[in-house]
Amino acid sequence: MKNFVSFYLTAFVLSFTMLSSCNKNDEAPSLASEEANAMAENESNRVIQSVNNTAIGAGLMGSSSDVRDMEDFLPACATVIVDTINSFKTITIDFGTEPCLCDEWDNRYRQGIITATWTGAYRDSGTVITIVTMDYYQGELPSHMNKFDFNKTVTNMGHNDNGNLHYAINVSSAVITLYTGETITWTSQRDREWIEGEPTLLPFDDKYSITGSASGTDRLGQPFTVTITNPLIFKFGCPWITQGTMEIQHGSNPVATLDYGDGTCDNNATVTVNGNTYNIEL
Repeated sequence: MKNFVSFYLTAFVLSFTMLSSCNKNDEAPSLASEEANAMAENESNRVIQSVNNTAIGAGLMGSSSDVRDMEDFLPACATVIVDTINSFKTITIDFGTEPCLCDEWDNRYRQGIITATWTGAYRDSGTVITIVTMDYYQGELPSHMNKFDFNKTVTNMGHNDNGNLHYAINVSSAVITLYTGETITWTSQRDREWIEGEPTLLPFDDKYSITGSASGTDRLGQPFTVTITNPLIFKFGCPWITQGTMEIQHGSNPVATLDYGDGTCDNNATVTVNGNTYNIEL
């Protein structure tokens, strides 16, 4: 069956481990707030995508064999539990208590639990899906694991004026604890529009358009706000946001524009500040 729990998110962390100025005479500014937002945005997307991959044909309408097939989309160390008996249906994805290499996703390590509970079918107007993480970590190395505490609700808002299903997505009080001990806080309000793939029964042609805003504090304790200025595009099977722009206001600093590219599935993006553009790797 089609994604019953397909949300906006769900590509994993943008780590700003590489930053180079397009103008070699310019010194790259601090991008702490851009890093905070990008990390929260992509990790949130990947959390949701892991639920999506499991929910296809599972739980609400699927059999145990369907669930087992859907586990093929997840790392081998992930255990899936589906509860369809209670009135609120639940999927639990357990990556274990030790770092698990997700080499078929984005070559990052993960551990901990993701739980998704919903009140009805994904396509039904009014359905509310709640996603919570528990002791959930992600990192480039087992020794560099960042903890992600998310509480997210996804509400089916029915079909919009374009004739597409869309979902109101709210992230409240997300906290990212970096392996260095610093913390990032993040909240967001998003609208996720299912722009391609809704009529088909498999997720491989799914594409979503994401709009909205976010705010939080970066790892230095400085506040930032984010506004999506061109919709973020997320495609099934790509671990990164492929297209779209957002403006990030960090205190009294100049507005920074984060550009995810032209739709190509790659880990390249740019940040533009004061007319100077800097390349980053996601």
